[in-house]
Amino acid sequence: MVNGKIVLIKEAFKSLFKCVTTRYPMGPPTHVPLGLRGLPQFDEEKCIGCGACFSSCSSKAITMLNDGDKRIIQVYYMRCIFCGRCEEICPERGIKLSDKFELATLDGDKAFVTVSFDLVKCERCGTPITTTRQMEKVKER
Repeated sequence: MVNGKIVLIKEAFKSLFKCVTTRYPMGPPTHVPLGLRGLPQFDEEKCIGCGACFSSCSSKAITMLNDGDKRIIQVYYMRCIFCGRCEEICPERGIKLSDKFELATLDGDKAFVTVSFDLVKCERCGTPITTTRQMEKVKER
């Protein structure tokens, strides 16, 4: 019990001369914890546009739209709950959660990230089948 009080008194004296917390967001954060789930980011070289991330997103932060000859996948950061499901489900590791957590912005265009892919359509009816990248991956395997 005495040892605990001695440690407490030492820490109290240390805090008189050194600030325990930082004035965040005025200053930089002290450290980013290892394994922090932050902003989801696409790796445009790896992403094949399959839409698995869209299907698994429970917060509907990821949208997918087939528009003419393009498939557009968009992540709305302000809706994302950083659960990591999109990263887990991606077959090509095309989306990863980064350690960036500062998302506040006044510019609405910065709250989105968009990637687009060319679509392969059915020769008979013109219905979109998949993206050209996904078709290439299937051919490789």
